[in-house]
Amino acid sequence: SRPEKEWMQSTQSKIDSFFNKYIDSSRFNGQFLVAKNGFTIYEKNLGFAKYSSESKMDGTTPIHVASVSKFITATTVLRLVQEHKIQLDDDVRKYLKNFPYEGITIRMLLNHRSGIPYYAYFSEGIWDKSKTMKNTDVLNLLVNHKIPLNYPPNTHFSYCNTNYALLALIVEKTTMTSFPESMKKLVFEPLGMKNSFIRNYS
Repeated sequence: SRPEKEWMQSTQSKIDSFFNKYIDSSRFNGQFLVAKNGFTIYEKNLGFAKYSSESKMDGTTPIHVASVSKFITATTVLRLVQEHKIQLDDDVRKYLKNFPYEGITIRMLLNHRSGIPYYAYFSEGIWDKSKTMKNTDVLNLLVNHKIPLNYPPNTHFSYCNTNYALLALIVEKTTMTSFPESMKKLVFEPLGMKNSFIRNYS
C-alpha cells in the first residue's frame, strides 16, 4: 500500500541526513534511490553523466551496475523456467553440448555452487588481454584447455562470474536470440524499464 504521508516525510528526512553525512555530494557522480513496496521514497541524481559535454546526471541516465546485473540475469532465467523452457535441475549439457563437466545444473550456476573457476584467473596466460572476452570465449577456454573444477559440484558456495556468463549462453540457446534482446523482451519491457539495456560488445 502507499506509504503514509507522515511516515514518508520522517523517513525521507532520515535518509537525507544519512546521505549528507556519508556521501560527499561535491564529488558524487551517480544515482541514489531508496524504494519500498514499489514506491520511491527518496531519490537524488548528482554530478555529470558525461564529463566531456558536462551533461548532468538524472533519473534516466544509464549506469553500469556491474554484479547487480546478476539479479536481472537470474530473473531472465527464472522467466524461462516460468515459461517451461528451462528447468532448474536440468544438466547444463542439455543446452551447451560441448560443456566439459558432468553433474552441473542450472540451479548450481544460479547459486554459485558449480565449482567452475573464475575466468579472470584461469584465462591467465591463455587469453590475449588486448581482446574483449565474450561469453562464448569463456566456454571455449573451458572446453579447449580442460580447466579443472575448483571443487566437486554442489559441495561449496563460491561467488563466480563464470556461472553467469554460462547462464547468458543458456538463455541465448533457449530463446534463439542475443542475450541483450532476450533480457529486453523478458525483463526490461514487461517492467517498463525504458532506460535499461545490456551493452553488446559484438
